[in-house]
Amino acid sequence: MAVETIKLGLAGATGRMGKTLLDCLVSYPVLSLRAATASSSHPLLGKPIYQDVVLESRAESLFEKADVIIDFSAPESLSDYLDLAVRYQKPMVIGTTGLHEGHRSYLHDAAKHTAILYSANMSLGITLMKRVVSTLTAAFGEGYDVEISETHHRYKVDSPSGTSLMLGEAIAQTRGVSLNDVARFERYGSIGPRRQGEIGFSVQRGGHSLCEHTLRFLGDEETLEITHRGNSRSVYANGALKAACWIFGKSPGFYDMECVLGLKKADSI
Repeated sequence: MAVETIKLGLAGATGRMGKTLLDCLVSYPVLSLRAATASSSHPLLGKPIYQDVVLESRAESLFEKADVIIDFSAPESLSDYLDLAVRYQKPMVIGTTGLHEGHRSYLHDAAKHTAILYSANMSLGITLMKRVVSTLTAAFGEGYDVEISETHHRYKVDSPSGTSLMLGEAIAQTRGVSLNDVARFERYGSIGPRRQGEIGFSVQRGGHSLCEHTLRFLGDEETLEITHRGNSRSVYANGALKAACWIFGKSPGFYDMECVLGLKKADSI
């Protein structure tokens, strides 16, 4: 039986991730790009950006022409896209980072009406790392200190990264605490000894290095370190495209990459 073609809409098509998604599309014949958008001031508006698809600024065109929308644009656009997703009953795959708690409320509210898949990192490796970290946290208990460090290219605007916060949240949830209560983002001067149970974050920015995340469990007698390195943006683009294939036809709900990999059921989110 022939596989049904999934019509795809891409928000933020001219950004770094948008361009990578377009490059990777050739590996997903089931996906057919039907609409792509950028800001109203972009010089390529009105011109073909992928085959015969013309770049537009009108967000509604994504939802009118596509079955599934991928969004890697900007936090300030998120609520408008989610409103359209609910109005048109279209699923979305969202990888935009730098979101605050208000944005997360928008995501969960929209998920009551349509399928929403959000992840701060679409990498399959990071998805597995998150699962492993939760298991290790439960096994180690409170006897090990936790530190999360990251390195990103000089152009990244949010800090810590959404990925670091996602890993920190996984640890905090496993320990039954709020990340806001235990996160330590700054250390400078005479700060005293490390607080029991805190999760430390450290950030480096520079060069063209794409991204690296390292998580350390530090005990009195041993240290366990886990590192993930993203060597190409295509690892995130491929994850998002896999997610777009997966979410097509799904019922309303809030999903993440663990659902795509079959690591948990949607109703457990």
